[in-house]
Amino acid sequence: MPDIAIVAVDLDPTGNTATSIGAGGAGIDAGDIQSTLDNVAIGSTVTFDIVVDAVPSPGLFAVGLEVNYDPTVVEVSAVDRDPGGLGSLLQYSSGATVPFGINDSIPDTDGSFRVDAVDVTATFETGPGKVLEVTVKCVATGTTPITLTDAFTGGGVNAGILGVDVGTGDGFAFTIGTELEAAVGCGVPVTDGDSDGVVDVLDSCPNDPEDFDGFEDADGCPDPDNDGDGILDAADGCPNDPEDFDGFEDADGCPDPDNDGDGVLDITDNCPIPNPD
Repeated sequence: MPDIAIVAVDLDPTGNTATSIGAGGAGIDAGDIQSTLDNVAIGSTVTFDIVVDAVPSPGLFAVGLEVNYDPTVVEVSAVDRDPGGLGSLLQYSSGATVPFGINDSIPDTDGSFRVDAVDVTATFETGPGKVLEVTVKCVATGTTPITLTDAFTGGGVNAGILGVDVGTGDGFAFTIGTELEAAVGCGVPVTDGDSDGVVDVLDSCPNDPEDFDGFEDADGCPDPDNDGDGILDAADGCPNDPEDFDGFEDADGCPDPDNDGDGVLDITDNCPIPNPD
């Protein structure tokens, strides 16, 4: 299946172009995706891009997602379905003619702004680029997360954070990257108390640094025993696969579904323990 490495909220739109979806332009500035913005004045607005680094052939047909935020800090004041003025790159869905609902009204103040868009051009878009621009307005002092979640199900569209449907009507799968979350400080800086790179407003454990071992790293919480088998990862031969504790080599932290290696799984093996004789 195609692989999209980056689905991002980019608070620094400089260098991003929408023309790369379709005609083949410069694409996104993937090396400079900005995920935090400090000290935005109350009453001021911030416009950010929602970008992808790749849309494989046969291309982008529709986008469906929700932009989540803290409504006590910001409100959504605008959304651009035609970034760069390229002439209907992506259009809003308008009802039953496409498998998406109608978009939330502007301004949006409930903390979750739904964006559904469908391509009405003859060419399905491919390549990297920005698919939408969203503007939020600071209404009070504080820090807000900006996160993306899926906004639709069914209709032949593959469920995901960013819903991508191809021209055949069949959804295709993809792997979500790690750039889904951002944070904006309205009148204050964005802080990271434990200095783990996950800002406090997005950090489930703001006082305990993430251990970044490839297991649930985005939540900001250290996981000393990833598989929860009671054997700490540092001493666990299989830190992501729980020990089965069946009396055979239990100290190594690795499950042994066929202790004696005879090809008969222990669950159906009348003599699962190796016999030295």
